[in-house]
Amino acid sequence: RNGYDVSYQSDVITDAWPRTLLSHKLDVVAGHDEYWSKGMRDAWDTARNRGHNLAFMGANAAYWQVVMQRGGRDILAYKSLYDPNPNPALKTAMFRELTPPRYECALIGIQAQGVALNWQPGDYTVVDPTDPWMRGTGFKRGSIVKGIVSVESDTIPGNQTAASSCGNALTVFFHRELGGDKNGNADATRYVAPSGAIVFASGSHQFSWGLTDIRYDPFMGHGFQSTGLQRFMRNAFDAMTGTARASASRSTR
Repeated sequence: RNGYDVSYQSDVITDAWPRTLLSHKLDVVAGHDEYWSKGMRDAWDTARNRGHNLAFMGANAAYWQVVMQRGGRDILAYKSLYDPNPNPALKTAMFRELTPPRYECALIGIQAQGVALNWQPGDYTVVDPTDPWMRGTGFKRGSIVKGIVSVESDTIPGNQTAASSCGNALTVFFHRELGGDKNGNADATRYVAPSGAIVFASGSHQFSWGLTDIRYDPFMGHGFQSTGLQRFMRNAFDAMTGTARASASRSTR
């Protein structure tokens, strides 16, 4: 709808043919991609390290390490360090529990921190309206984007800062404050890797509710579409794909 040249693949394809990520300027995780194989994490790390831009449009991605079996028809996950695999880097536990740990924020910039998840979904507040990605949105510092932050969300870990979240210097665009990283805070962020790759993370499963309203979808919240957020994401995707758009104003003779 916005003129981007898009292709799609499943996690099974990424696991089996990791080099496919290197064929695109921008690789996007569409939503709640919680279970990754080692091959998938390696593939996304490699794409970022080779200068390919990444966007994580949901939250809680790359959380559990799993093993694809039978060509991706089965997934093995003990979800515990009791996995009998003797290699501590290959156990099917949380990536952050491995030896050595592979924190999600080292790739994504932020990560899932909430424990009880006993709070309600909520709103994002604009933190930095001066960034070029905010051009034309109409957002001001403190502007509210209603209803687009899910209960399960990603944020800067409490022992990290925006200046260095798992070693990444983040630009924070939007924030939800609930009193701490384990109390439901959420962030939408960007960082630029040493390779030059841009990595964007929305921090929320409901972020897309502000981009479009699919009336016939009973699992989607309605009435949250935001023209400002739509413009923000067009600016972001244009920057990450190298898309140049003609000016809206044209001179005539």
